[in-house]
Amino acid sequence: MATQRVSPGARLLRTSRMFSMPKPLPVAHDSVANIYATPTTATAPYPTSQAISSPLSSRAKGDWGLKRPLPLKTTLNTTTPMIRVKAIDAVEKVTDFNSAADHGLTLQKFQELGVALTMPVSHIHRVQSGKVSVFEEDYDFTAINEKPNEVSHKRWKFKGPWLGGMTEGQFKKYLISLRQRKPEFREFVRAKLAAEVTQNEAREAMEQGKGTAPPPKTASEISEEMLNDYFLRLRDDSARFNIYSYVSEFLDLAPIAPPNQGTKEADVVVRPVSPYANEGPPKCHPSAGLSYLRTSQFLSNHPLYGPQKYRLTRARILSPWKGSEVPKLGVAGVITDIPLGQNRFNVRTPAKIESEMSNVPGILNFNPEIVGGAKVHVNPKMARVDSQGRIILTVDESQPECNMVYEELQGRKKVYHRDPKERAAEKAASEAQPVPHRRPKKLYQHQANVLGSVQNYGLGQ
Repeated sequence: MATQRVSPGARLLRTSRMFSMPKPLPVAHDSVANIYATPTTATAPYPTSQAISSPLSSRAKGDWGLKRPLPLKTTLNTTTPMIRVKAIDAVEKVTDFNSAADHGLTLQKFQELGVALTMPVSHIHRVQSGKVSVFEEDYDFTAINEKPNEVSHKRWKFKGPWLGGMTEGQFKKYLISLRQRKPEFREFVRAKLAAEVTQNEAREAMEQGKGTAPPPKTASEISEEMLNDYFLRLRDDSARFNIYSYVSEFLDLAPIAPPNQGTKEADVVVRPVSPYANEGPPKCHPSAGLSYLRTSQFLSNHPLYGPQKYRLTRARILSPWKGSEVPKLGVAGVITDIPLGQNRFNVRTPAKIESEMSNVPGILNFNPEIVGGAKVHVNPKMARVDSQGRIILTVDESQPECNMVYEELQGRKKVYHRDPKERAAEKAASEAQPVPHRRPKKLYQHQANVLGSVQNYGLGQ
């Protein structure tokens, strides 16, 4: 039976985003998942399918803009009306879908933090982290010819793979696939040699005082013998860097962190020029569509107390201290570490661990008596998306005054409209208690002769 012909307009509408959904992204494969058991219902590090929402008027009829209406029992009795479609037409002639509230709510909660996404930096330059936005013109471009005067390896998108993230088997397969491009690479190097010969002839003409430079060489004027001799020179150790750059430019490879060469000390690390040399380039735009803010340096205005320096949020303590294992916090659906440095989360003085860290309930040990789990106030500082699509969030500790303002804004405490009697009672309770009586220490002979001591005043009896 012949298929029915479709007009160009109908074909265009069928392939457009109005009448079709994009293909799902490949599922992330983590090497850690092969070691530890991962539940099938665990939230993926990034969404792989498009989330669909529908207004209440259409949702009450089961209309989600798909081929057939969805059951009301599943889609109407929910507070998060977001779904992801696995298959519009399954074998049973039903629409296979499930809830997309996991990533949808994470996106909403992350945007409420008001954090701008920043570029990744190396671990040895963590002081400079969080100062460069992913939307800066020096990094937010994809084509090589967009910025001819800038280095092209600062791009976030490359045609070739990142060799640093390949396994040995993947690298061998990639080498086999490149054998058929050998003639193309020879023509590429031939054009590079013609440009180099033209530059050398122009420099010699200038040194000899000639008024005009010789005509530029073309790739067709480079013979096979000249090209073979040039390849022999490139294979030399002194000129091996040139052939590395030619291969990287020809295949458009993502940059890799350079090794420690030319340094006398073993602990000196050469800083990579590309921000993605250590972890690899991202699979999509560095912002990943999470936030379009270029900076986090803006103030939130409180109706009573004016502009606030910090924008606090409540974090859940997911795991306390377990020996040398650092605690984990949950902020807006993202797992993050505790603030860096010595603070009330991480007290390095052994004598002050119990007293200082007791101000954060649930950070030392799991406390099942806390209703709803242990929570703490933190200040979101910066965030970025790594090459695997995971959100890396950095937080700072909050101040006690900011905690009170935040709790009052959430309706949990009264500060501005509090009764004066309650303020006086809290002030009296917070005053320093008198020091209890202690037995006087036994004084030595050199201490008894000190002027103004208790022995001279007759109080040492």
